[in-house]
Amino acid sequence: MSNISHEYNRMKSQQELDLKNKQQDNKNIQFQHLSKHTTTNHSSIPNMDSGYEPTDEEIHYRRYTGGRPVDTNGK
Repeated sequence: MSNISHEYNRMKSQQELDLKNKQQDNKNIQFQHLSKHTTTNHSSIPNMDSGYEPTDEEIHYRRYTGGRPVDTNGK
């Protein structure tokens, strides 16, 4: 009788282990799919010290929406 219960417990443990492995495999597949299909696009940061001159419209917009003077050239 104990041999049958031992076999039954072993079979149940193996089934639980198989289920956990299957669930982990599914999670890994989903993660790999997500990782492959989602990326962050990086672009270079523009160099604002390269002599950029804002247009009069930009100066007007920034002056009246930003709350700080932008045409003082750092003074």
